[in-house]
Amino acid sequence: MIKLKKNSIKFKSFVLSLVMGLLLVLLLLVFRALYGDEPEKLQEVEPVEEKEVKVVEFAGIKIDITRQDLFERYDRERIAYCYSHTSSTLILKRSERYFPVIEPILKKYGIHDDFKYMAVVESALDPRAVSPVKAAGLWQFMEGTGRQYGLEINDEVDERFHVEKSTEAFCRYMKAAYKYFDDWFMASASYNVGIGRLERMSKEQQINNFFDLYLNQETSRYVFRMLVVKEFFSNPEAFGFNVKNMAKYPKMENIKTVVVDTTVNCWTEFAAQYNCTYAQLKEANFWIKGQMLTNEENKTYIVKIPEEGFLKEE
Repeated sequence: MIKLKKNSIKFKSFVLSLVMGLLLVLLLLVFRALYGDEPEKLQEVEPVEEKEVKVVEFAGIKIDITRQDLFERYDRERIAYCYSHTSSTLILKRSERYFPVIEPILKKYGIHDDFKYMAVVESALDPRAVSPVKAAGLWQFMEGTGRQYGLEINDEVDERFHVEKSTEAFCRYMKAAYKYFDDWFMASASYNVGIGRLERMSKEQQINNFFDLYLNQETSRYVFRMLVVKEFFSNPEAFGFNVKNMAKYPKMENIKTVVVDTTVNCWTEFAAQYNCTYAQLKEANFWIKGQMLTNEENKTYIVKIPEEGFLKEE
């Protein structure tokens, strides 16, 4: 009886193997009929162009990274941007929309143009981004810090999501931090870890140079990410990205502005007055929260109205 069961199991295994083999042959025949004998090779992401990097430049400042620990920190971020294909592609696409907004504001405040790359490090150029610790917007302000640097944040308005106003708040922070540290890289690191905490670590280690400080991993990597992002945008092809064939997201077009200095009882009805939907209104004004604006103090708000959809048709 036992022998019969064993034979039955062996027979079933043989039949199953035979069926699987026939299915594989059938799939191969179908594949060849559709695509020919030689399947097309998948496009591979080229590795980071290997070259000896000794000096990098940011905000007009040259940084010597020949010291092995500095080179390895820099190299780690280069590799990350090369092989994080989805996020790296998205920041290249978004740059066409948001860099032209950020650049003139940096210039207005006397901040070097290279600091636009900090928005890439902070939010991957996504003005709707919210971190696990509730930092929000293009520049990832926490509520308290946002208010400290002039942003309105409440149940109806959150200007951390306002691209222009949050960029101005970022500039005010950086000017204050630079005044405190007298060093742009220390100011940049403080944006990640806070002025007070960075000052404390600097005093404990008796070092006022970012590149010689022992810091937590996130802050230690922060400035190097910033340096690599500049390299990435300067030469994306070296990271394996073909920008010429990439359809970047266009600038905001067909947008007009409306001054609002009274209560808005319903944003949906407000949008309908201008022949757009609430969703389109929100896409043009990420800072709007909920469905109404009480505005008891009659503050002035500039509301963007998409006249023919959110973006101009190409």
